[in-house]
Amino acid sequence: LLERPPKNVAHKKQSLLSPEMYKMILGQSLYQTVVLLGGVVALPYYKQDGVQVLSQLEINSIIFNSFIMCQLFNLIACRKINPKEYNIFAGLHKNFVFLLILLL
Repeated sequence: LLERPPKNVAHKKQSLLSPEMYKMILGQSLYQTVVLLGGVVALPYYKQDGVQVLSQLEINSIIFNSFIMCQLFNLIACRKINPKEYNIFAGLHKNFVFLLILLL
């Protein structure tokens, strides 16, 4: 068990979410909304030689796979939230449990 007060929560009025966390949450939500809604709106209009190429099932599969890829990107990108840490891949190979979850 933790034998010290948690960081950034020593005071009752202090927020659990830092400004960097708010930026990551807002950025990821906007990114995923644009990508997924863009796919939902644009893919039904994708035609080749005047014939619709994708069926509704294929469009739904592409949107679902795009959602999964966005979540995997979010999983990797949100590991580093400090403003001075730019390399999101630093230390990725050191955490075996994280890699296992990422691969599953």
